[in-house]
Parts: sequence; structure tokens; C-alpha cells
Amino acid sequence: YGLARRVFAKRHFDLAVSLRWNDDATQAASLILMTASGAPRRAAYLNPPDIQKLKGKNTVSRLITEGPYRGPARHEIEYQADILRSLGGRPGEPRLEVWTTPDDEKKAGELLAGAGLASGEMLIALAPGAAWEYRRWPAERFVAVGRWLQETYGARILILAGKAEEAAAGEIEKGLLPGRTVNLAGRTT
Repeated sequence: YGLARRVFAKRHFDLAVSLRWNDDATQAASLILMTASGAPRRAAYLNPPDIQKLKGKNTVSRLITEGPYRGPARHEIEYQADILRSLGGRPGEPRLEVWTTPDDEKKAGELLAGAGLASGEMLIALAPGAAWEYRRWPAERFVAVGRWLQETYGARILILAGKAEEAAAGEIEKGLLPGRTVNLAGRTT
């Protein structure tokens, strides 16, 4: 804390923001660094009032000067939009965007053409990987969703995964309809 305080104090921050929304050790470290920054305004997710009463005054939330209440589990983008709104911002449409290069587009076209995918066909990508084990959704749930999409909508399923997830991708592939599934695990960047 002392080293961070000495380094940050020279910068005279006005505002520090933590986008960590889950109440864990990483969020606590983030809040401590925000405090070490010396910023008079420290925005982060607050525990709802009923949880604050339960935890008492010893919660790390006392290090936060402002921010939205943490609500039920939602997508990361929605949480971050809450922080932006709490600071007076107006977030735009919360849509997922992926920026690709012309080389990425060419490689994707080649992979899709090689898999015999027709233009206009419903194509759903499943990506079973995650950096941490506790964040990985079980393979059987990917299978259940994939089969439902295949049987209900005639969807073609692409399995996208890195080399480290090839076993999980293979397990998912086995549970899906063979003619309607393409496993690209380990074949993409």
C-alpha cells in the first residue's frame, strides 16, 4: 500500500474507478489501490443496503465514495454501463463487437467454406473455454443448448476453442448432431 501510495500521490488523480463487480479478493485489492491513489472520488460497485447492514462497517465498501449498487448477476457490459451512468455518462447500445482484420476474415471464410456451410444458414458458435476453471460452463450444458438449437431451428453449430480446450470441444461435439456440427478447436487464433 505504501509503495502504491507514494507512486500514485505524484499523479494527483481526481477519480479512480474499479470495474470489479464480484465481491472477492481481487475486488478488495482494486479498492485498496483506488484508495492508495489518493483520488478523492472512488467509484465502484456498492453492496445493496441490506447486505451492507449484514456485513457491518468492516466492509471494503467504505473505501468507495460513489457508484451503483451491485444487483443480480448480469453481463459484464451491463455492470460497466451502470458505473458509467453513475458517473453521469450515457452508454450507447450494449452490443457485442469483435474487431477483425482482413486476414481474419479470409481465414474465417476458408474455414467456413471448408466445412460446407451455406450462406444464410443459421450458424451458432459455442466457445467453451475460460481462463479459470470455475468460470467454465459444463460441457453437458453446451450440448443441451446446442442440441436444442439444432433440433428446434436447424442450426449449424461451430465449436470455437483453443488448443487447451480441445478435450472439452470434443466432448461437446460428440453430444451434437454430426452433420450439423463443426469442431474448429485449435484451428483458429
